[in-house]
Amino acid sequence: DIAESYQFWAFRYSTGAPFVRAASDLRQQLDQVRELYDPEHDDANFSNTLMVGHSMGGLIAKLLVSYSGEDVWKGFVL
Repeated sequence: DIAESYQFWAFRYSTGAPFVRAASDLRQQLDQVRELYDPEHDDANFSNTLMVGHSMGGLIAKLLVSYSGEDVWKGFVL
């Protein structure tokens, strides 16, 4: 039943890279998917994304949904 209401996507990342790099890569991929499937940005479902992560994946997901302005991103060279 859950598959009828949700689409499941997976994101693979290098465990040897900093998690901020993986979060940046994931953000870019999410933006690309939205531009491909919702270029007009009129599908509200793209703004209602549920992310599930464990361990490093949890840190990546948390970084994507936490607001710190540009402070975190400016602190790292990617």
